[in-house]
Amino acid sequence: MNSSTAGLDLVTFTFGPRYAWTRSRFDVFGQVLGGEAIGMNNIFPSTQGANSSGNALPLEQGGRQPRFV
Repeated sequence: MNSSTAGLDLVTFTFGPRYAWTRSRFDVFGQVLGGEAIGMNNIFPSTQGANSSGNALPLEQGGRQPRFV
């Protein structure tokens, strides 16, 4: 929407567990996060037409390969 003059306010938050395993010379960790994303002051499509706000469920996952110390 580059030609639109509508602004966009966006608020997100995520939370969740992180597991870390340390064994003598290397570390491994993984995490899974979930939360909420809220958009305001823009045009968001919906089944009833268009709304000026919208929300979604953000999910994040990640980890790291072993790091030898």
